[in-house]
Amino acid sequence: MTTETTPTCRSEEFRAVSNPVRVALLGSTTTEFIGRCLCDQLTSEMMTASDYHADYGRWFQESLFPSQAFHDFQPNVIYLHCPNLWERVPTHSNPEAACEELLESLVVAWQSLRTHFPEALIIQENFPDLGLRPFGFSNRGPIWGHARALARLNERLLEVADKKGNTLVHDASSICTRLGASHYFDSRRYFLFKVFESDFATSVLSHSLARLIVSHYRGPKKLLLVDLDNTLWGGEIGEIGVEGIELGPDTPTGEAFAAFQSYLRYLSKHGVVLGAVSKNDPQTALQGLTHPHSILHREDFAVFKAGWQPKADYIKEACTELRLSPDSCVFIDDSTFERAEVRARLPMVAVPELGEVEEFFSRLDELNYFGGSSATTAEDLGRTELYRMEGLRQAEVGKHATYMDFLKSLNARVKIEEVTEQNLTRVHQLVQKTNQFNMNGKRLSEQQILEILSKPGSWGVQAELSDKFGNAGKVSAVIMELTDRVYKVRSWVMSCRVLQRGLEWALLRVMLSICRERGVALQLENVDTSKNGRFREFLSAIPGFDPELDRFCLSYNTEITDYPIIVDYPESVVSNHESVCP
Repeated sequence: MTTETTPTCRSEEFRAVSNPVRVALLGSTTTEFIGRCLCDQLTSEMMTASDYHADYGRWFQESLFPSQAFHDFQPNVIYLHCPNLWERVPTHSNPEAACEELLESLVVAWQSLRTHFPEALIIQENFPDLGLRPFGFSNRGPIWGHARALARLNERLLEVADKKGNTLVHDASSICTRLGASHYFDSRRYFLFKVFESDFATSVLSHSLARLIVSHYRGPKKLLLVDLDNTLWGGEIGEIGVEGIELGPDTPTGEAFAAFQSYLRYLSKHGVVLGAVSKNDPQTALQGLTHPHSILHREDFAVFKAGWQPKADYIKEACTELRLSPDSCVFIDDSTFERAEVRARLPMVAVPELGEVEEFFSRLDELNYFGGSSATTAEDLGRTELYRMEGLRQAEVGKHATYMDFLKSLNARVKIEEVTEQNLTRVHQLVQKTNQFNMNGKRLSEQQILEILSKPGSWGVQAELSDKFGNAGKVSAVIMELTDRVYKVRSWVMSCRVLQRGLEWALLRVMLSICRERGVALQLENVDTSKNGRFREFLSAIPGFDPELDRFCLSYNTEITDYPIIVDYPESVVSNHESVCP
């Protein structure tokens, strides 16, 4: 059974809708309610969505031997919803063996689905804890009591999914914990209709799943812009001064503002770029961050906008300065008017309703704007500082007669490293998160990248850029596959932080030199993902580019603009692969 929902765009400025999402739900319980709610959630995210449901209880059979209807549906997302399968683990005569047996059956299903639908994203739901404690707290004692059996099973599920690759785990267990088992599981619905979740839990679970799918296709949100007065502290600082604002442990409300600041600082230390947007005198606004109980300080913000212009204008300026797209931005403000103004003028910006200050961080956490399918890297931990350095570079531009003179003054150097299993995490993250400079928008998994690189002659590198202002980190990755005397670029991504610094041209020169060593051509893809305009601008500047072609080849003798970047790469980048010249 399939259904489809189509979004209505909210403005001419936001007509770019992702390719249709076709979600197949395979479950050990009834999945129709989740599918219906999920399609509604994806539609609200401006995505056309349709769903397919395997017959009740036939999730394993459909995984191994897909029906003709399943094949005809051609899913690009497959969701495995089997919340009741774990029940046999703690009651088994050998619970540990039962745990591994269950995981093995899931892996078999994943591998079969990958064979039949190689381009599909597979999402496995983990197992919710329904709070079953037949012997009270003593159940936590035996290692295979209900509580520990479930915790161990979910832990092993993550380990196995990470190892096998291209399978995401949807954390239904944490949703159950947050809602409470009595609000999550409806025993009457389950035994009468085989519907595991309550209506409320279905809504929350579907919203979380939609955010995971959106994050996979579009990348997670990257920029969090916050108001100051009555958002980071209580009161209007321009009226009552820094000593009068409500912040810290002296009052319940002040403590709630401090907790929200702590949550924001945690996000900023784990890859989310933090900025401030305030209608205030700039110096007065900054004083709030000097309050003795302020958790956040000026250095925690990559951008700080204060004045009396409309906040939508400041958001546009902040995105331009940070080279981030507005649709990667979340804006938080206590004012109904300010939220409405930003929604009306910038509908691509996420503007959540967070309620009262006591609810701010818990509601923001539930929305899961910043979650993704890649691990945290060293670049994430220092991202705010990286953007602050970029601000210093931009301030330097005006001191030079030409932009090329400015680039020369940077003394830029790029270090090229081969992609290996040991350094794959950052490459995978770039592929998952990058939108603007992304050749084809494909979100390759770690396993898919390794499979490409395992083929004879295939080649993958990551690039680390540094200059006189500091090290920008590993900011670009290229994956190429050798087929039919042509190097086909399977993925080429680059962080928006380093656009227009000449790195893309330096990497293209490296790619062409590799092709020259092997006597082959280079093939690039011309794909409009609706978000990769910066890559397509670069593509149009390459000599011989034909915009009518989906793919086009470059001779290794193509003349490329020489930008002032020193390129360092070990001899192994070339010598590890044999020449294919006759």
